Amino acid sequence: MEGIDVARLLFGMSLLLLAFVYGVATAKFRLWPMAQLSEARQAFQALTRVENDSLMQGILELDSNVPAMPQTTMLAADAGTEKLLVTGGSYQLMQRCPEFGCLAWIIDRNGHVLHSWEVDLDALAATFSGAAGRVLPRNLYPIGMALQSDGGLVVTFHGRNTFPYQLGIARIARDGRIIWARLDYSHHWLVSDAAGRIYTPAMKLVNGMEYFGNSAVKVRCKVAMYASGVDVIGPDGDIERHLPIIRALDESGYRGAFYGLRDDCDPLHLNSVDLVPASIAPKLGVAPGDLLVSLREPSIIALLDARTGAIRRLVADRTAAQHSPRFLPDGSVLVFDNLGGDRATGGSRIARIDLLTGKTTTVFPQPGETQLVPFFSSDGSHLSISPDGRRTMVSLKDQGLDIEIDIASGRPIWKMEKTLDISRYLEFANVQSRQTRARFKAYGTYYVTDQQFRNAGLGRPSR
Repeated sequence: MEGIDVARLLFGMSLLLLAFVYGVATAKFRLWPMAQLSEARQAFQALTRVENDSLMQGILELDSNVPAMPQTTMLAADAGTEKLLVTGGSYQLMQRCPEFGCLAWIIDRNGHVLHSWEVDLDALAATFSGAAGRVLPRNLYPIGMALQSDGGLVVTFHGRNTFPYQLGIARIARDGRIIWARLDYSHHWLVSDAAGRIYTPAMKLVNGMEYFGNSAVKVRCKVAMYASGVDVIGPDGDIERHLPIIRALDESGYRGAFYGLRDDCDPLHLNSVDLVPASIAPKLGVAPGDLLVSLREPSIIALLDARTGAIRRLVADRTAAQHSPRFLPDGSVLVFDNLGGDRATGGSRIARIDLLTGKTTTVFPQPGETQLVPFFSSDGSHLSISPDGRRTMVSLKDQGLDIEIDIASGRPIWKMEKTLDISRYLEFANVQSRQTRARFKAYGTYYVTDQQFRNAGLGRPSR
């Protein structure tokens, strides 16, 4: 053929054919770079839904008419007197923490701040910079935290406009110094034991899973899957073991949990861990220190062996997309049931579950409740149980409220509205806004006894 180099043409066509064949084989047999392409696609999809991030994360609404500080209200004479650890965030409460805001603070029941933790957000952003997207200080936010005996905190962090949104975990000193921090996809609400060992939800990105475990249930996710598990971490930050939940369900005979999931790419959505107290373990037939976990997508609350991850007991379908199961002294569990409440009162509820029988009752809202309804949070929200086991502190994420409830009667007895002045941040970030105050999401408020406060050396300068 005149003017055409046949040899080059054939060579080019051969390369195209080889590329096509390898592309087919890559998709069929999950060859390189299938995993990388899958994660890149997932990251791109996540980042096409980028939120406006000119302001710090966590704002529910801007409103210059709300108070400049969180407002507390005594609703009944039998409200608790314990101090409270409040989850803050990037550039929150800058009146007290003027450079980066308060990551967390402790208040008395009148809302007076007794101690706070200001953490270098630039250093945290550098630690988490391996995630894709906009890993900016104002996009970082704490989710779960546990107060340590030395006055420090262990904190999990999420990211707005990052992929994945689960970023990692950090150990913070009493004075706000970062002792250690790690990008490891730890997330949601964690717990620590008396020895300082940490139990946290932790996600792994998994490519190429065709079936759930050894079952015949196919995985429909075509990109990287969020595979849920629990990381057990020593006080020094070293991971001692990882307990994968898909394997636990599979090997413990709960394969039906994989069928009918609404999102195979985040099939379980583990969102909290609690420890079985020694006083309760015999009643439940498990060991002290075993794990109570919440799996949002299949609406499962389960007890896991803390050593092997095997499922010891499971209650399903009594709640809908729940969060934050916590033990009560009698061995029952209190849980924030996001979508299992009555629509007439908002759609969410606080439910009490007997893990032996599955019997479930509504603690709040009670029939006739008017002052704190509608009661609703589409996702998130957190419960803490008072030291005497008689009350619960409910952090209602989507309404920016903390509500203390008497468990026996279901009466609300104390509340706090999370409002803050953001004018210092607006000046710092050179953001123009006529609204200088805001209502913030409530991610968690924890009981702190006077003894804990004193023993941890809180409320006084660090040495």
